Amino acid sequence: MSLSVVQRGVCFSRSRAAKAHYDKRSPRQNGITVALGDPTWRPAASRLSVMNLAVPATMVAAYLIGSLDFAVVVARARGLDIYDVGSGNPGTSNVLRTMGKGAAALTLLGDVLKGVIAAAMGYVVAGEAGAAAAGFFAVLGHCFPIFHRFKGGKGVATGAGLLLWMIPKSALVLIVIWVLLVAVTRVASIGSLTVMVLAVPAAWLEGIGWAGFVWMVAAVSLVIFRHRGNIARLFGSGERKVIS
Repeated sequence: MSLSVVQRGVCFSRSRAAKAHYDKRSPRQNGITVALGDPTWRPAASRLSVMNLAVPATMVAAYLIGSLDFAVVVARARGLDIYDVGSGNPGTSNVLRTMGKGAAALTLLGDVLKGVIAAAMGYVVAGEAGAAAAGFFAVLGHCFPIFHRFKGGKGVATGAGLLLWMIPKSALVLIVIWVLLVAVTRVASIGSLTVMVLAVPAAWLEGIGWAGFVWMVAAVSLVIFRHRGNIARLFGSGERKVIS
């Protein structure tokens, strides 16, 4: 056998061994997590450019999806401007007060799906951390929508969509808690704030990875920040009722 044949055989064997080693790495190692909280992972050079584009492109898409405010869309379909009726907030509660249960249900469903879809997109490109990050950007888009002069809602429904993807069992329990609190108090913000606060330990108990956990805390913090006016009214003159 010639020396060149032996050399080619050795190179081929090494190539197969290297490929086998890469394939045995965990999905977290093979995924795109470096931009979302895993500084130890380094992608293969041949895939670097695609991977570098996938994460930011997904986050931008998540923000744009979040910017589609269904309260605005439903109100315009009825010939109304959600910013000029009721409290002026483009959210489910205001739609319920001003347009009824049917319109509110459509708004709620659309805003929840934004969080679910964004998280699913993030999961495809970067696993758990990517799902949580994309969910955060969807909430950010809902709160500060580029399509509606950055005047958005509080982010509760879109945040709930993120929770349904990340911690579905706990999310269902939290939804029940929200319904009970709103039924008793007739104040949506009490239920929303309580559920958002409880979502943090729920995510921790469900074993969410640290990177995904940080992004979820960021989303929850943004929702709570958007309720600062509601919090002031709860400790002051009193909050608006869901249905007066």
